[in-house]
Amino acid sequence: MVVAASAFLALVDIFFVCLVSSLGGPVVFATANVVMAGVCLLGTRRLVRRAKRAGVLARGFPERKLNLVFAMVAVTLYSVQLVLGIALLTDSQSTGLTRALVFMIVALFVSALGRAWEVAGIRHRSPREPST
Repeated sequence: MVVAASAFLALVDIFFVCLVSSLGGPVVFATANVVMAGVCLLGTRRLVRRAKRAGVLARGFPERKLNLVFAMVAVTLYSVQLVLGIALLTDSQSTGLTRALVFMIVALFVSALGRAWEVAGIRHRSPREPST
């Protein structure tokens, strides 16, 4: 449940940043990124607390490492999004910062897809036995 919520949170971030940024230039794009990164960092903090209470981060839990990786990746991506957004607000003419934020949107999307993939229960298939 926590992994699903974190995937949804990343998709909401992407959705609002893309939607709002279509209304204006780099300042609007940067502002949308800063606001959504802040919201998502707070949301991720709440989800990590929820995960701890649910026991999915406890030692011995089968997917503990994967859950920790998902949490660390989310916090890292949102933090980078926040820093890049603030940097773009201070230098709104920087095409490099704009491009970096666009790549952050792609990274967030990949991260959300990875979590959704896990929630869906799609696993690697074992190799099939050769038919005789």
